[in-house]
Amino acid sequence: WRTAVVEQRRRESGKPLPAFLVATDAVLIAIAREQPRDIAGLGRIKGIQRTLVAERGQELLDIVAGKPVARPGGTA
Repeated sequence: WRTAVVEQRRRESGKPLPAFLVATDAVLIAIAREQPRDIAGLGRIKGIQRTLVAERGQELLDIVAGKPVARPGGTA
């Protein structure tokens, strides 16, 4: 997921974006461990950026819930 977001942002801006600027490994691990069920729970993850929650929060929650999601900038 993070790699797809990085690629989408690179295509949109024409500039490379380090993956950790989307979400750090620690944040992704915390999301996997804590399994938040709502935006508020996602927002309580230590180190998560508010912009990530605002822009991609529901997408992350869908992934945690095991729902099929489209790849950023592409298809499922």
